Amino acid sequence: MNSTNFFFDAYTKKQLPTYYRQLQNKYTDDIVFNNANNEEFQLPETAFVVKDVPEYFKVTTKELPKNIERQTLIQYPGFLINFKNVSSLSDYLNERFGKSSRYKLRREQKKLEQCFDIRYEMYFGTIDKNEYDFIMDEFYRLLELRSLEKGIKDNVNLTTQHFYRANVYQMILDKKASFYIIYNGKMPIDICLNFHMKDVIFQYIRTYDIDYSKFNTGYTESNETNRMVYC
Repeated sequence: MNSTNFFFDAYTKKQLPTYYRQLQNKYTDDIVFNNANNEEFQLPETAFVVKDVPEYFKVTTKELPKNIERQTLIQYPGFLINFKNVSSLSDYLNERFGKSSRYKLRREQKKLEQCFDIRYEMYFGTIDKNEYDFIMDEFYRLLELRSLEKGIKDNVNLTTQHFYRANVYQMILDKKASFYIIYNGKMPIDICLNFHMKDVIFQYIRTYDIDYSKFNTGYTESNETNRMVYC
């Protein structure tokens, strides 16, 4: 059965099957994609699966030929942070999280920063090529170790790394992608690859150094990413 990943094609290739004509951000009303290909949609096989269609997009489609039937299935629940009408990140946290959750976020970050030489970097719009190559090497080294720890065989993010290595650098320069990184000194201990489409940032692949597992860097990474995105 043939398939394609809607999210991946929309964000990284700006290319979707011709059945999909336009994408609109439901929260900002921005048109983020117009399909320039006007050819009639053809099924590559008797069945064709389109995976990972985000619900924050209003999707405009064209009419299918009468011999093609469409079925829509809920794939998995996601999450979304909407900063519209938010005056500050602190106000957002106070509104969305209870006192104990906010305390946990701050506690984990403070614990990490007290034990190590921690700094945070977000590469968006500019990045040194040598630093990019170093980050990519560390990104896939950590991702491989994390996959082994979780017992994941044939991790698709590892088997397709040639695409990301070749394309993400220019995407960062074009503000279509970003790296958010927690460093201990000069070494990345938590790396997140994000994709951007106008005002939407999508956390795509995240990995971290398993030696820092007890510090729950995911809490710190999420909190600091949101701070930088909001600013």
